[in-house]
Amino acid sequence: MAVWDFTSFSFVYKKRKDMEAFIWIALIGGPGTAKHAVKDAMVAADGFVPMEPQNTVPLHPDGMSLQVQMMVSRWRMQREIQKRTADEDLVTVRTLWDTHAVYSGLMLRHNEITDREFCQLRNIDAALTETVEPPTVIIHLKATRISQAQRLGLRQRTQLSDEYLTDLARLYNDFADRIRIPVVEIDAGRPFEEVLTDVRGEIMAVRASRQTGGPTIWQKSFWSGGAAGA
Repeated sequence: MAVWDFTSFSFVYKKRKDMEAFIWIALIGGPGTAKHAVKDAMVAADGFVPMEPQNTVPLHPDGMSLQVQMMVSRWRMQREIQKRTADEDLVTVRTLWDTHAVYSGLMLRHNEITDREFCQLRNIDAALTETVEPPTVIIHLKATRISQAQRLGLRQRTQLSDEYLTDLARLYNDFADRIRIPVVEIDAGRPFEEVLTDVRGEIMAVRASRQTGGPTIWQKSFWSGGAAGA
């Protein structure tokens, strides 16, 4: 069986030389972390422009085809981001990086793809990520506390088992710990207004760093930690 971890994945942070005119914040997290509600609030009140992938249904919608389609649609979205000349700040939900690292691993764990298909997806991901730039920062909305009622609601809404939801949360935590892109974790298991206040604090910090012409707080933390050469 293929190894179900991400220690060998080549997540590389590259300087966004051609993307300095705007901030790109990517929101990630499992079900129940209010990613889309946070995105909508950032668009409505904080001046962000949303970017969404253009998804198409594969001819043969098996697990492998669906995952390839998801990866390619996000790759295309990120290529479009790199072509932008406007200075509007952007927000996206998920990225090419977590699409593979989290969801391919989840599908392998639950026998929705084979070991061979997982390795093929890893090779596709490596080829795609070489051609795109990362976001300014990833905000990981981390569900640290989910009540029994919330979990029941998630099961009913998503038709996913407790085991599936638990594995998804664990994979997102592993991804956020390992990827070589600046990540800020925010506890999403609190009232929505508290979560949004923390998100806006991070937005203010990165915008202030851009105005002063210095590296963002995430870049400082990332490079000072020596991750670039790890």
